[in-house]
Amino acid sequence: MSYSLNQDGMHSSYAAQEIKMRIAGLSKNYGMTTALHPVNLDVRTGELLTLLGPSGSGKTTLLQLICGLAEPSGGDLFIDGVNKTRAPAHQRDIGVVFQNYALFPHLTVQENIAFPLQMRHISSAERRKKVAHALEMVGLAHFGQRFPQELSGGQQQRVALARCLVYQPSLVLMDESLSALDRQLRENMQVEIKRIHRETGATIVYVTHDQEEALALSDRVCLMNAGRIEQVGTPVEIYESPRTAFVADFIGISNKISGQVTATGQFSCGDGVLPLPDVRPAADGGQQASLVIRPEYIELSDRDGYLQGEVVETIYIGSETRLLIKLASGTLMTARQTAGSKPRRLGERVSLQWQNTHARLLRA
Repeated sequence: MSYSLNQDGMHSSYAAQEIKMRIAGLSKNYGMTTALHPVNLDVRTGELLTLLGPSGSGKTTLLQLICGLAEPSGGDLFIDGVNKTRAPAHQRDIGVVFQNYALFPHLTVQENIAFPLQMRHISSAERRKKVAHALEMVGLAHFGQRFPQELSGGQQQRVALARCLVYQPSLVLMDESLSALDRQLRENMQVEIKRIHRETGATIVYVTHDQEEALALSDRVCLMNAGRIEQVGTPVEIYESPRTAFVADFIGISNKISGQVTATGQFSCGDGVLPLPDVRPAADGGQQASLVIRPEYIELSDRDGYLQGEVVETIYIGSETRLLIKLASGTLMTARQTAGSKPRRLGERVSLQWQNTHARLLRA
């Protein structure tokens, strides 16, 4: 069975066997409050898809509907082509890695990982083989006899991941699984999750509010806001080609210039008239819009550019220096300079320009 439209409104060539999970109009209301408006989303077999968004965006509600912890107000959920909308949680063949690990403190690492196999009445010989493989997969082959409290946070997270993957669930859900770790350990675990995902071919739905984590881990990102899906795409598509102002603002740092499209096909703003991007949505003269340019695409020079401004702040962050530039209208622009670029001083006047291929026009 094929389908006609995906979340982006594009015709898809993906066949039914390549879709692990289909969300068709799922919604959730709590009394008069709508936590999740009807959403449509396909998760492809073997991909790592991240549900990303701020608090209150609906990502956790959607996760609860997927794993059966909440009952939808409308819509359907299909896993491997089977309608699981009303199926209890234990009949969905879904593994969950929780934020707090949820390890049994009185059981050893080995026993924690073996627990889901025991619940499924797997033989002791098969359990030993599967547990040994899972421990090796997460790099804890020599930690099987330790207890959770004897492990670091990152090691406990690996045990939780191994316990989830050991029985090979049809779908793996990871709910803010790295948020309790410090930055360096979180980045190390991101590498481990990517490696394990690549080696196992598991289908993973990962929930986070951390944009950098989503870009680093995902095959695709589903960005949510106010109970709706704003955009679905690869990390490159989400970052380079935002479709709404919310996407541009939430993912990375964006320079957003407000203005309107002129009848002559230019962009008029409080600091002058700028060229329109090479690729842009259809827009009529007089229509309000925003011109969006990422900081790394801003080029600074001493010659005339598209805009002129004054450097009002410099922020050194190791690999780059971030400059804050104030335009005549009061608009603040951010530019990034890599090591070796001409240093800029506070109060210095600079010109800003960019290639039109790197700008985006977003209608108001």
